[in-house]
Amino acid sequence: MAPSLFLSFSVILTWTSWTCATPRQKEKVERSDIFSGDEWDSLYKEAEKLIGTSKTVLNDSIRQELVMEILNDEYGKRSAEPLPLAAKRNGNTAYITWSSSSTILDAMNCKKKFTLWPEHHCEKFKVEETDNGPQVTKAIIRKLATDKLITVKAKVFIACGGPILTPQLLFNSGFVPTKPNRDPRTQIPLEDDEKGIPPPPDTLEHLKLPALVRYMPRLFVVYQLTVC
Repeated sequence: MAPSLFLSFSVILTWTSWTCATPRQKEKVERSDIFSGDEWDSLYKEAEKLIGTSKTVLNDSIRQELVMEILNDEYGKRSAEPLPLAAKRNGNTAYITWSSSSTILDAMNCKKKFTLWPEHHCEKFKVEETDNGPQVTKAIIRKLATDKLITVKAKVFIACGGPILTPQLLFNSGFVPTKPNRDPRTQIPLEDDEKGIPPPPDTLEHLKLPALVRYMPRLFVVYQLTVC
């Protein structure tokens, strides 16, 4: 995920964002003393190897040269260095691959257990009738590098997009929230039931999910797509 296009989540004022910047903490400033200096150095080296930290990935960037020149002119006694980034150049091209969880799994030699597809986006599930009733039988995947759509077939699909992205995927797959009179689990009457929107009349029963996005905190969960 590039710094110019990243996802940020806020849950009750707790922010997390991944911009691929991986600097080491300064001793006696931010760094904890739970490990010795040698232990910290060893752990940092191992982590940087797994995540693919590099200080040279933007060496050809005019912006980086300009920023470092300004910093060195302003703070002459403290030499500016390139920001360590978890990223790598794609051969001799201008394209950069930004590290993610797939980078770590790939470095841990997990290929024998499963296949990793970084830089792919799951757009929707395909629900079809089977001998066991309606089931998700396919996933439509977009390869971001070429914008090509790929159809993946499997016996079981697991969506792990969290409380925000997973409902989006399900809704885009044709699943819709319904307007029940009572909570489907506790049977407690829903206070906002009258404000709900019923699903389209032609919606198939297996596509109705009563709790879809219904229990998501409205004020404290923020999904933000930032383009800098």
